[in-house]
Amino acid sequence: MSGSLLCFILAVTAQEASVSAPTGEQIARAVEELGASRFEAREAATNLLWKAGQAADAALGQAAKSNDPEVRTRATALLNKLRLGIRPDTPPEMLALIDQFRYAADANQRRQALNQLQAKGHWQTVLTLIRGEQNPQERRNLATAIAPDAGKIVSSLVEKGDLNQAEEILELVATSEPGLPQLLAFLVVTNRLDQRIADARERAEEQPRDEQWVRLAYLLRAKGDRSGAIQAAEKSADLVLRTNLLAEAQRWREAAGFAEDLYRRNPGRLEPAAFAATYYRLAGESGEHERAMNALLKAANVEWLNAVGERKGADPFGGAANLAVNNFAAAAKALVINERIDEALAILLKINPQFAHIVYWKQHRHREALELAKVTPEKTLDAAWLDELLPPPPLAPVDATFRFTLAAQVARELRELGRQEQVDQIWTTLSELEPAESERGRHAGALAQLAWQLRRENDAMEQAAKAIGAKITPAAILAMFAGKEAPLALAWHERFVLQKWEQPKAIATAVQMVAPNPRRGGPPENWRQIVADARQSLRAMAAPSRAARLVAFGHTCKIRGDDALAKELFQEAADANPASSMDLGDLLAAQEKWEEAAERYAAVVKANPANTTVRYLWGQALSKVGDKNAADRQILLANLSVLPPEARYELAKGIMKPGLKENAMRPLELVQRTALPDSIIAVTAGQEIGNIFSRHEPRRSAECWQQLLLHMLNSSAGFNQPEAYPILSHLIHKVLARAAIDEGDAKTAAAELARCEALIPADINTVLQLTPPLRRAGMDRAADELLEHALATHRTVLEAFPASATYLNNAAWLCARTQRQLDEALALAQKAVELAPDESAYQDTLAEVHFQRGDREGAVAAAQKCVEIAPDNKLFASRLKHFQEDELKTLDGIEMQ
Repeated sequence: MSGSLLCFILAVTAQEASVSAPTGEQIARAVEELGASRFEAREAATNLLWKAGQAADAALGQAAKSNDPEVRTRATALLNKLRLGIRPDTPPEMLALIDQFRYAADANQRRQALNQLQAKGHWQTVLTLIRGEQNPQERRNLATAIAPDAGKIVSSLVEKGDLNQAEEILELVATSEPGLPQLLAFLVVTNRLDQRIADARERAEEQPRDEQWVRLAYLLRAKGDRSGAIQAAEKSADLVLRTNLLAEAQRWREAAGFAEDLYRRNPGRLEPAAFAATYYRLAGESGEHERAMNALLKAANVEWLNAVGERKGADPFGGAANLAVNNFAAAAKALVINERIDEALAILLKINPQFAHIVYWKQHRHREALELAKVTPEKTLDAAWLDELLPPPPLAPVDATFRFTLAAQVARELRELGRQEQVDQIWTTLSELEPAESERGRHAGALAQLAWQLRRENDAMEQAAKAIGAKITPAAILAMFAGKEAPLALAWHERFVLQKWEQPKAIATAVQMVAPNPRRGGPPENWRQIVADARQSLRAMAAPSRAARLVAFGHTCKIRGDDALAKELFQEAADANPASSMDLGDLLAAQEKWEEAAERYAAVVKANPANTTVRYLWGQALSKVGDKNAADRQILLANLSVLPPEARYELAKGIMKPGLKENAMRPLELVQRTALPDSIIAVTAGQEIGNIFSRHEPRRSAECWQQLLLHMLNSSAGFNQPEAYPILSHLIHKVLARAAIDEGDAKTAAAELARCEALIPADINTVLQLTPPLRRAGMDRAADELLEHALATHRTVLEAFPASATYLNNAAWLCARTQRQLDEALALAQKAVELAPDESAYQDTLAEVHFQRGDREGAVAAAQKCVEIAPDNKLFASRLKHFQEDELKTLDGIEMQ
C-alpha cells in the first residue's frame, strides 16, 4: 500500500475521532476528581470518564498506576469495563453474558456466552475476554472459534483505517490454525511482513522457544523465503512442519528422513511411511525407496491380502476389518502415486474392483478390464451377470451402488470398443432394476447420467424427468448435462416448467439453450424468440429477481454469439438492480471500455460492499483509466476482505477473466505461501498456478502439480475419479519432457516420455503437443517413436475390437495431425465415419486427413457434413473456413487450444 494512501486513511480516522472525543482538559480534571474527598465528586468523575469511553483510555491507564488507592482502584475498574465494552447504556442481557463467561465453571457455558456475544457483534468484548483467558490451550480454543468471523471486524477496522487494531485482532486469532493464514496474508498485503520478521527473529534469538521459531518459519514462508523458513523450522521440534517445508522446497532426501522419523514415533499411522517412500523415489534414492515401500507394505499386511483365496481360516483382522481395508487402500494409493501400477492393481482387484477396472481401461488393457468384469464376446450381460460383480468377501462390504457403478463403467468401455449390442444389454439390465422407494430418485439420476455418456439423449431426458419427479433437484440433474453452465440451464428450465412444458422437453431445451459447443444439433432455431418471450414475461417480477433472470438470459445470448443482445439484457438488468451490473461491467471491460466498466463495477460495490470480486475488478478498471490512488484503495480493501485462504482463492477464480490471468496469479501465489503447508487449499491454489504456467514455465507447473499429488497420500485426501492419480503423474512427466525438449536435453526428454507411456500409453494429446517441439529440437527419432508407440497401441486394440469407431478415429487423427501414415489414416477415418456417420468429430477427422493429403474438395465436403451435424459448434465452423481458405497440408494449431 502506498504511504500517501495510508496517511489519507489514518487522517480521516483521526478527524472522525476528534468530533466525538471529549477535551483532554475535561478528562484530566475528572481523573483528578477520582481521589476527591467527597464521595459524590468521585462518583461524578467516575461516571464522566465511563461515558467518555475510549477517549479516556490513556489517562485511565496512567491513573491505574497512581499511589492513591482510591484513584488506582476506580481507574482499574473503569479500564476493565471499557475494555469489555461495558458502557452506562449496556443492555442487561449483555452484562449477563459477560458474567456467564467470566464466572461460569463449565467450559461449554463459557463458550456459549462467547458465541452469543459474537453473534450480537460485540467484538471488542469478545476479544478482551479471550485476551484475559489465563489457560493457553483454552485461549487457543476460543481463538479458533472466532477465527472464521475475524474478517468481519477486520474489514470494519480497515475501512476506518485502523490497521494496528486489525493486526492486533489477527495476532490473537493466529494462535489457531484457521487464524494464522489470515495474519500472514494481512502482513503481506499491508507491507508489514518485513518488520514482523525482524521482530520475530529478535524474539526467537532472545527467547529461543519452540513457538517463536515456528512463527518465524511461517513468516519467512509467507515472504517466499523457503530456505530461511526451513532454517527457522529446524530450530523447533515441529517435525511435521519441517517435513512439509522441505517437501515444498523439493529437498526430497531430507524430507524423507524426517517422514521416517515421524513414522517411527507413531507406527500406527501409515501416511508418514508413504511420504517417506515417495520422497526417496523423488530424490532418486531407489534403494531407500524400495526399503521404505517394503516397510509400508508389511505394515499394511499386503502379504496376507495377496494370499486371500488360497489361505483358509478366519479373517485375522476380525472386527478391525475396516481398518485393514483402509491400510490396504493406503498402500495401494502409495503404489499408484509412486507409479508402481501393477503392484497397486494386485491390491485394488481385491478391495476396489471399480478402481482397478478403470485403470485397466485407461491403460488400454481391455482384455484384463473385461476379464475382471466377467465379460466375453458371447456372454449376455443380464441380471445374472450383474449379480456376479461382487468383490471377494470379507475384504469390502458391497454397498447399494457397487454393482451399478461398475456395470456403468463397463458399458462406457464397451461403447468405446464398439460392442454396441452388449452396451444395450447393460442398459436394459440396469434400467430394469427395481430400487427401493427411497432410492428411486438417485437410481433414475444415475441412469440419466449413464444414458448421457452413452449418447442415448432421449433416455437421458426421460430418466432425468423421473429423477426430478422423485425429488432430485433440477439443479443436480442439470449439472450432469450442462456442466459449469448449469445455473443458466436451471433458469431456462424453471421458465419452461412455468409454461407447462413436459419435463423431458424442458430439460433437453434448457441444456440446448446454453451448450457452448454442442456435439450435435444446437439450440432451437427460434431461440431468439424464446429469449424475447422470456424477457417480456419478467415485467411484473420484483427488480432483484428480474435482474437475475435477465443476467442469465444475457449469458445465454453471449454463449450463442449475439453480444449485442447480451449487452441489452445486461443493461436492462443493471437498470433494474445496480447490484447486477457486474456482467455489463465485464462486457465493457472485454471491449476495453474501462471508464464505463469502472462505473458499472462501482454501482455493484455501492449496492453490495461485501462483493470483493467486483471491488477488485473495479480497482483494475480504475487503474486502466489512470486513477492510481482510487485503484490502489479498492484493490487494498478487496485484498484485506479475503484474508482466509479459501476466500482469497475464490477471489482469484472470480477475477480469472480474459486479460486478467496475471492478476489472478498474485492472490493464488499468496494463498500458496500463507495457507498451511500441505493443506488442500494450498495445493489447490498451486494446481491453478500450474495450469496457468504449463506452457511457458513447465518446470514450475510440474512442481505445483507434484505438491497436489503428494497431498493425496494423506488419508483424508483423494481424487473423486480414480484415473486422476496416474493421469496427474503422466501430466507431470509430460511437462518435464517439454522442459527437457526446450533445453535440448534429449536423454531426459526420452526418459520422461517413457514414464508417460508407462502410465497412460498412447495419449493423443501428448503425441500432438510434443511432436512439433521434438522436431524443432532435432529430436526426430523421439518424435517418430512417440507416434509409433501410440499407433501400435491403437492397432493392437483394433485387432481385438475392429468395430471401435473411437480407436479408428483417434488413430486417424494421430496420423493426420502428425502428418504421417496418411494412407492408413484415410482408411481408418473412412471406416470410423461408416460406423458412426452422425458423429461430428469423426467427420472432422476425415476432413483433416483429406486436407493433409492435399485433397481440398474432400476436406471441405467432410467439414460441411460436420457443420451440418453440429451447426452451433464454433470450432467446427472455424475449421471449415480453414479447410476452404488456408494452404493445403498446413496445421491450424488446435491441439494447443
